[in-house]
Amino acid sequence: MIRQLEKLGWQVVQNDRNYIIMSNYSKPATLFIPNSNEINKEILKTLIDESGLTVKEFFSVS
Repeated sequence: MIRQLEKLGWQVVQNDRNYIIMSNYSKPATLFIPNSNEINKEILKTLIDESGLTVKEFFSVS
């Protein structure tokens, strides 16, 4: 997920034990992503919505 967001212009601002914080300076949003190997579907959908992307845009990045 982090790599996909980086390809879409998001940058890691902070990385700690519990969360990875990402920001995109062209969008007024900050994402707090759980620092975990697995993210459940509900959290993934919420993060995609908060990023201003559609699910299709998010998954079209390779």
